[in-house]
Amino acid sequence: MNVGDQPAILGAHPEVGGCFCIAGFSGHGFQQAPAAGRGVAELIRTGRFLRLDLSPLTPARFATGALLREETVL
Repeated sequence: MNVGDQPAILGAHPEVGGCFCIAGFSGHGFQQAPAAGRGVAELIRTGRFLRLDLSPLTPARFATGALLREETVL
């Protein structure tokens, strides 16, 4: 589980080139893994998310303070 905020962490690591994160799902990872995997594969291949804008889930949000809060956490 991601304890900094609640949502998953997806995207390029802000300080380590070539390192991509797909983490912090808690029990929701089973449901979200297919879309997360596709999104990060698109990011690696093209440099951006294509089908879904997953950019708010970037690992860089912890450094910038742009944390996300889920209104309803199941």
